[in-house]
Amino acid sequence: MALLKQYFKLRDEYREKLGENTLLLMEVGSFYEIYTKVDKNTKEITEPQIIHLRKYAELAPGKKTEEVLMLGFSSKIPFLLEKYLEKIINSGYSAVIYDQDAPTSNTTRSLKAIYSPGTYFYENSSDDVSNHVACIWIESHKKTKINKSGNIVIGMSIIDNYTGKSSFYQIISEHLHNPTTYDELERFISSYNPKECIFISNFSQKEINDVIQFIKLQSKKTHVLDINESKVKKVESQTYQREILDKFFPFNISESLFKNSLEFTYGIQSYVYLLNFVYEHNPCLVNKICEPTVENKSERMLLANHSLEQLNILPDKNYTGKLSSISEFLNNCITPMGVRSFKYNILNPMTNREKIQEKYDITEYLLTTDYWETWRNELKSIKDIEKLNRQLYLKKITPQNLFYFYDNLSNIQSLYSKLSTDSIINHYLNNKITMNIQDICKKFKQVFEDTFILEECKNINSFDFDTNFIKEGINKELDKYVELNQDSKSKIESMRVYLDDLIAKGEKSKKNDFVKIHSTDKNGYNLQCTSRRSKILAEQIKDKISEELTFINENGNAKKFMFFIKTINYETATGSNVNIVNEDIKKICSDIISSRSKMKDLISIEYMKFIKKLEEYEKEFYNLIQFVSHIDLLQNMCYIAIKHNYCKPEIKEGDKSYVNVKELRHPLIEKLNVEETYTPNDLSLGLEKDMMLLYGTNAVGKTSFIRSLGISIIMAQAGLYVPCSELIYVPYKSIFTRILGNDNLFKGLSTFAVEMSELRIILNTADKNSLILGDELCSGTEQDSAISIFVSGLEMLYNKNVTAIFATHIHEIVNYEEIENMETILIKHMEVEYDEMNDKLIYNRKLKDGPGSCMYGLEVCKSLHLPDNFLKKAFDLRRKYKKEERSVLEQKTSHFNSKKIMGNCELCKKNLGTEVHHLQHQENADENNIIGTFHKNHPANLLTLCEECHNKIHKSGKQHRKIKTSIGMEIIEVAK
Repeated sequence: MALLKQYFKLRDEYREKLGENTLLLMEVGSFYEIYTKVDKNTKEITEPQIIHLRKYAELAPGKKTEEVLMLGFSSKIPFLLEKYLEKIINSGYSAVIYDQDAPTSNTTRSLKAIYSPGTYFYENSSDDVSNHVACIWIESHKKTKINKSGNIVIGMSIIDNYTGKSSFYQIISEHLHNPTTYDELERFISSYNPKECIFISNFSQKEINDVIQFIKLQSKKTHVLDINESKVKKVESQTYQREILDKFFPFNISESLFKNSLEFTYGIQSYVYLLNFVYEHNPCLVNKICEPTVENKSERMLLANHSLEQLNILPDKNYTGKLSSISEFLNNCITPMGVRSFKYNILNPMTNREKIQEKYDITEYLLTTDYWETWRNELKSIKDIEKLNRQLYLKKITPQNLFYFYDNLSNIQSLYSKLSTDSIINHYLNNKITMNIQDICKKFKQVFEDTFILEECKNINSFDFDTNFIKEGINKELDKYVELNQDSKSKIESMRVYLDDLIAKGEKSKKNDFVKIHSTDKNGYNLQCTSRRSKILAEQIKDKISEELTFINENGNAKKFMFFIKTINYETATGSNVNIVNEDIKKICSDIISSRSKMKDLISIEYMKFIKKLEEYEKEFYNLIQFVSHIDLLQNMCYIAIKHNYCKPEIKEGDKSYVNVKELRHPLIEKLNVEETYTPNDLSLGLEKDMMLLYGTNAVGKTSFIRSLGISIIMAQAGLYVPCSELIYVPYKSIFTRILGNDNLFKGLSTFAVEMSELRIILNTADKNSLILGDELCSGTEQDSAISIFVSGLEMLYNKNVTAIFATHIHEIVNYEEIENMETILIKHMEVEYDEMNDKLIYNRKLKDGPGSCMYGLEVCKSLHLPDNFLKKAFDLRRKYKKEERSVLEQKTSHFNSKKIMGNCELCKKNLGTEVHHLQHQENADENNIIGTFHKNHPANLLTLCEECHNKIHKSGKQHRKIKTSIGMEIIEVAK
């Protein structure tokens, strides 16, 4: 069978080109069909792609021939293709669509489109604000007489098909096959999280698999290409690069990009291959693509050794929700444009002092106004203009989406008008936008109002234009058919009413719903009634020849027309119905169908003309998007500063980086821990003292404290207020982290191998503008070697004048001569008190001088007499059988904070709690309800009391706070 032969030939060609996870959907008649061969003996499907498809797309196979099964769905229902494409693509497959060239049995078929995870444009997805496709070009170079060390070059590029934004980047490093070599690549991938990724390399497949694990790539689809493939070799040619760049960009941009190829050879090669890859899938995606940005390493802070993950800046995939990471927690932007911009900013902290200061100053100013609160409300109605603009270039924007954009123009005008007289905000925005926003909105509005019937646009969410929404006068021919269509519909309705009244008269009924207008795609328009009522109608008109009827034309005027009744006949329809027919009725019904068809064609022509015209407003769209994005970013900066009680950092000039911080907090932990208010700490590093060794028992909060410093520096250099009461600093150019618990054991490397590769990067790269955060430099080997490596590493870092904190349990090194000779090293511990009488540890969590006790580990073990699960079970049983205690479901929550459950009294632990007491009194709160560093209604500041205990504690007038001990939370008295 020729069709099947053609199908399997095409399918195999595309699998060779796009990978095994590729499906071919071929239009056959009115269906899209997928074919698969079955086992000759078992008659079962053996093709894994089809077995998978049946499951995730829920398509049932049918028999095509003895050896071939088919799966499919209708090609005539527009939304079905999109529905199944999303299922196919979300499962990591590419879909190749072949459509019929004509609706005949012997038709030829042509490629309609190729869709893949990174090149599919999700029309209605609200979950994803971006859809990136990436290309990674990795090439290793062996040692030669010229290249004495041997190195690895990585060119990387990205395209977001939602926005048309793109960028490329390149790094060169010593070729060591371990995770630290790919730190910058991991940051790049983590920042963009591409749905599809192309690897081009001279590596073996095993080495590529290692790299994929090193960088934690989680793309739905990955392509691996050898560097010697013909298509890849082509991209290495500068002539070909120039040809591709000229194809997609104006001369001045392509010229600039081509010049970049001298410095970023592999970055450009990666980008050129990616451009062509996207073009081959969907040419529209690279239509009007934005000029790519070249990632500038000197303008941003280097985040090395998996810092984004180790500092909780990005989620580690184990947790979801708002508190899963810093980037999620702080991103309270309202619009998708703002969300995208904020994520980029937090993942790319700045080093430019002026740019950082500008953000601090505008935030400080806005906090003295009510602008930002107003903006939060007004931004809520603004759609994703960036994505709508992309839909425009893809010819996928519906009249409804255009209406949303038009409607948003008023919101944007309102935003702009309220701040247009504010010189400070205008000065800030002048560097970001180059056109008057009010003028842009007026221009867009005028174009829309001159062209569209906007109320009609609001309800049209497809390209099947049954309703006219083009204004009269735009197209005279369209106006003619609109008038004919409206007049014909009005006439057929007048006929229906007239005939209906005649039947009602014959039936002697007050009802008048006997004749209906019936329409189908196949049979068009008809007047119908039941067979019985047709006889009544025939009786009523037997003596009539014609009747003058009135219809209301398109302009609302009443007009007369003659209806020749004598020639009416009745034709069998469905069920017990008949069609009422004569030449007059047929003519009018035919006019409705033909005029509607002409209208659709002409509306589509005018609509596409309008879309083409809008494409010329590229600069206007860009400025609107920039304006909304920056307003959203500004309100978010203010929102998190107020909501979380953050302070304005103070940035200083200097050759050497340093940080001086008061009452430092961890932004996530202070929200996650509702049992205990967060204990802030002060720290100064980089001025008199450069490095700190931090001691303390497990669970006291050493690593959390270290992370909190890294997070605050990243926030500060992203231009944000920070979680402390004061932060003075000179910006850092790099952060290195080495925090245990994030080891790459699953990547086939031992803890020791990971530590040494990370230590190598730190020792070779860190300088006076670096911040190093972590646990011991070495813990993955025996104690003597670990101590030697740790002290040697500290000595090298000391000589480099870095800023560093290391959490450690190695107490003996404080007496080493090498450590004592380091004048700028600081030794601290996080305070834990052991209550010998009650056999418990009290976690004060404050930084204290010296290494502290070296016996905490034994004391922790001593205080934990029973397993946690045993104690938990005992408490559960007590709650179950002790009548005074309520079940959890019966317990009320406090009106101060719904997270505070009112169980038993937390003092006497006998009576039911009836009151909620503020441990640190409400009168101490400021105008934002903040006491020190926490909200007065934080669950850890609330105590459930019975009436008797509440009276006692009130009479004392004393203030208290909760503190964690090794046997649970306790309440201690604090000074007023």
